[in-house]
Amino acid sequence: MKLAKALLVIASILVTGFFMISSDTNYTGAITFCLLLWSLFFAFFMDKPLASVLLMIISLHWFQLDGMTITLYFIPVAVILFLLYALNRRELRMDKPILAAVALVFGHMGLVLLTKPFPIEYIFFYINAVCFVFFWGSSLFKWDSAKVQTILNAHLAFMVGWGFVERVVSSAPRIEGPALSSTNFAVMLVVAWTIWLVNGLLERNYKWTTLGIGSLLVLVVVLFSGTRMGILGMGLCGVLMIICKLYLKYERQVMRFLVYFTISFAAFCAFAYVVWRLLPDDLFLKQGMMTFLSGKLDMSSLGRLGAWATALDIIRTDPMWGVGPGNFLVRNKMLLDSFSMIPVVEITPRLGHAHNVFLLVLSEQGFVGFAVLGSFCLVGLYYLLRCIRRYKSGLGLALLCGGIVTLFLGMFDVFPLFPSSLVWGAWYMSVLYSLRGYKGEPDAKLPETKEETQK
Repeated sequence: MKLAKALLVIASILVTGFFMISSDTNYTGAITFCLLLWSLFFAFFMDKPLASVLLMIISLHWFQLDGMTITLYFIPVAVILFLLYALNRRELRMDKPILAAVALVFGHMGLVLLTKPFPIEYIFFYINAVCFVFFWGSSLFKWDSAKVQTILNAHLAFMVGWGFVERVVSSAPRIEGPALSSTNFAVMLVVAWTIWLVNGLLERNYKWTTLGIGSLLVLVVVLFSGTRMGILGMGLCGVLMIICKLYLKYERQVMRFLVYFTISFAAFCAFAYVVWRLLPDDLFLKQGMMTFLSGKLDMSSLGRLGAWATALDIIRTDPMWGVGPGNFLVRNKMLLDSFSMIPVVEITPRLGHAHNVFLLVLSEQGFVGFAVLGSFCLVGLYYLLRCIRRYKSGLGLALLCGGIVTLFLGMFDVFPLFPSSLVWGAWYMSVLYSLRGYKGEPDAKLPETKEETQK
């Protein structure tokens, strides 16, 4: 094993040298290649699937970064090997839901490639296929609250650490993180934090100090990103956390639930108001939020309105198949340019996607793609709700809260369907599908005495 580790280190050094000799801008390709190598090493040599999944998630954030070069061709090889490792482990069998999902998704992709109802941008099909194969492999592991929390602990540490480092070395007013988009980075961070917070509180019994420190670090990075939706998402998470906690405690006591929820919600609002007042007025995010609350439209809001109008126009003209991934910008420019005589339209930014996860799918994939993706998601939702109903699972509630925050923020952005965050969405869906084999938490203890039962 020591020899294998030494050879891997040597291989990583050689790969890095090869990339950097050809061009000093290829460091992203070198890092990603090494991450994939380490991911496969942890899988096949160490038999540590969590480390393998984590490194796979991190490496697949960087699809669209410059300097990837030959790493783009190694990514599908690594993901397929990861799938073979998951199949060989046999934690969960290849049952009908997984086979149906594979047939549905790849069948839709094959049909589009065969009929070509719109100009094909192959890079998007490549990214979607790679992330779906990753979902396929990850869905074959038995995910429980401890394993989910381990991934979230490490991934949140990676993103928060990235945020602080970028703030130090970058002079840009907004950080972008590994997601190549400030908004997408903040939303991904908030959704991951939501699941981490609720699961840590309900299932892992984290101390309030741990939850508080982690939440503070996430808040600071969201402020660095300058994303208003990040603040809204954190507020929604706070409300959902209160509801979940009281639901488990007062499930059959409606009046107590309502009283304690009212008190808790009022206290939460007061705390949020104090934090808001303490933020400096010249903070980029606070200025944007004040503009939003005043009812005025800034460039971000104007761009979204233009994107929504474009998406609705596409749904009208191309309802069945849409215009295809990567072709939205052309239609956005055409529509807005036709009204450019209006001053506010002339200064409206032209955007590359619909900035609404539902309109994105309908405008780029049409009703056919929407039906395929919707069916795929509904199966995962069924397993999630069944898990909550049967086991009153804190993990299930945490995943549900993460899904609610995703859908709420998805009204204003396209997470997790943005290329750099698609792998995170694939992992989230794989956890939902793995709940088909959920039998309760392995470390859960049944009450042994009558007093413990009453408690």
